[in-house]
Amino acid sequence: FGSYLSSFLRGVSVNEITMLKTKDEERFRVVESILEMDSMEGNERGDSDVGVHEEITSTSISAIPRQVPRTVVDLQVSCRWVLPVDARDSCLEWTSVVVDQGTIVAVLPTAQALQIYDPREEVSRPESVLLPGFINAHTHTAMSLLRGLCDDEPLHQWLNNTVWPIEGEFAHQDGFCYDGSLLSIAEMIRGGTTCFSDMYWYPGETARAARDSGIRAALGIGLIDFPSRYASTADDYIARGREVAEEFKLLSTLSFTYAPHSPYTVSDSSWSTLGELARGEGRRMHAHVHETQTECDASLALDKANPLCHRSDHASTPLKNLERMGILGDNFVAVHMTALTDEEIEICARHKLHVIHCPTSAMKLASGVCRVSDLLDAGVNVALGTDGPASNNSLDMIEEMKTSAILGKLASRDPTRLSARTCLRMATINGAKALDIDQVTGSLESGKAADLVIIEIGTRAGTSPVFHPESTIVYSSSSGDVSDVWVHGRRLLAHGKLVTIDEPKLLERVRGWAKKLESFSKERVASNGNTVNVTA
Repeated sequence: FGSYLSSFLRGVSVNEITMLKTKDEERFRVVESILEMDSMEGNERGDSDVGVHEEITSTSISAIPRQVPRTVVDLQVSCRWVLPVDARDSCLEWTSVVVDQGTIVAVLPTAQALQIYDPREEVSRPESVLLPGFINAHTHTAMSLLRGLCDDEPLHQWLNNTVWPIEGEFAHQDGFCYDGSLLSIAEMIRGGTTCFSDMYWYPGETARAARDSGIRAALGIGLIDFPSRYASTADDYIARGREVAEEFKLLSTLSFTYAPHSPYTVSDSSWSTLGELARGEGRRMHAHVHETQTECDASLALDKANPLCHRSDHASTPLKNLERMGILGDNFVAVHMTALTDEEIEICARHKLHVIHCPTSAMKLASGVCRVSDLLDAGVNVALGTDGPASNNSLDMIEEMKTSAILGKLASRDPTRLSARTCLRMATINGAKALDIDQVTGSLESGKAADLVIIEIGTRAGTSPVFHPESTIVYSSSSGDVSDVWVHGRRLLAHGKLVTIDEPKLLERVRGWAKKLESFSKERVASNGNTVNVTA
C-alpha cells in the first residue's frame, strides 16, 4: 500500500489531498504532515516545485490509516493521466479506474480511490496514460498471412491476380484462417486495440481465435455472389454465417454483422435479402462502398464490362442504388467511401450511416481520399479502420490516427481539421457507435466494460516533453509504447507481453504457412496464372 500511494503522491498538491479531511481527520493530518516535510526537504534542495513528492517513503505512507471497511473490488488501475473519451473530452490527472467483475465501477482521483476501495489487484503507472481500448472498425484479420506477398498494385489487379487465387487455394485449409486471425489479434493487442470488426471467409475460425485470445470482435456473416469452397449460393453463405453466430451467441465479447462484400460482388437481390434480415434481427450491415472513383463511374455508366461496376441493372452510383432499394439506415456501416459528392454526403447524413475511414490502405492502393471533415460537419459518425494487413500492411490504430489527422488536414488545406482529440474519438467511441456497442465500450465510464489501454509517454525521447497527452498519443507515440491491455477486465497484455497468446508457437506455424504461400506464388508466376479464382 505504501509504495503504491507513494507513486501517486508525486505531483499531487495539498489542495487535492484536503478532500480526505472531510472523510477522516486523522488521515488528513498524517498526509498533510508528509507533504509539509517533503516541501521543507525540497526547499533545502532548492527545488522550485514543492508539490513534487519524489522523496516520500513507503514507511511514512504506510502510517496512513485505511478506511475500514473499504469496498473490495477486482482491479484498480491508476495513471498520471486518464483520457476517458467522454462527452466533455476530459483529461484527468492522477486518476484511477476501478473495475469489478469486468465492469468499470468508478473513475475518480487516485487519492480518493485509495480510501474507498480495496482492490485485489493494483496497477500503478505514474508515467502513463490510461484510455479506452482502440476499436479497429474494419479489417480482414486472417489476411495477415498474405502480408507483403504482393504490394504496389492497383486494387482490382491486386485482388484478381493475388488475393483471390491465394484465398481459393488456402483459406479452406485447416488452421489457415485461425492462425492468420490469431496473428492479427496478437498485433492488435500489442497496439492497444481491444475490439475489431472483421469481414472474411470462415468467420468461425476468427471467432475461435477471438475467444481464445479474449479480444472483443464484431464478425461478419459474409456474402459474395460467386460460388466457393465455403458456400455455393447466397443462401448458403447466409446459413453458414448464421450457424457461427448461433454457436457463439453466449459469448458476450462477440457480436455478428451481415457483411456483403461490395456492390460489385453482390447482386441487388442479395442486398435486399440481407437488408431485411439485418433489420429484423437488429444487426449491422458492414460493406465496402465507393472504394474507388472507378467503381462509381462504371456503375453510373452501367459499364458491365468493367469488373468494378455494381451488379445491378440500374445506372447510378452504388450508394444511390442502395438508397433506392431501401438498404440504407442507421444500421449501415459503409467502409472506405473515397468517392463522394455533396449530394451523397447528404444521403449519408439523412440516413444516419456510419462511415469507416481506412486512410493508410486507401493511400497505399491509391483508392482516393474520404471526405472525413465534410462528413463530420454533416453529422455523420466516422470511425477508423486499418483495412486488412495485406493492404495496409499493419494493424496499428495509433498510426491510423496520425495518418487520418495529417491526411485530413492536407485534403482540406486546413490545419485545424481532424484534431488529435477528434481522431482519438474516431478510434474509440465512434467505432463503438458504428458497431452498436457504445453502451458497452468505447469510453471509460461507470457501467461500461473495462476495455482499457495504458500507453507510456514522456519516458523516451520521442514522446517527451508532454504538454497535451492526447496530442502526444496521436502525433508522437507508437504501438511499442502500449504497456498493458484489458478486455472486459481480463488482462491480455502485461508490461508489453502477451498474456493469452503463445506467440513463439504461433510464429512457428506462421513460418510454415509462409513457405507454402511463397511456393504457390512462385508456381503461379512461372505459369503466368492471372485469372480470378474465387474458390475459398
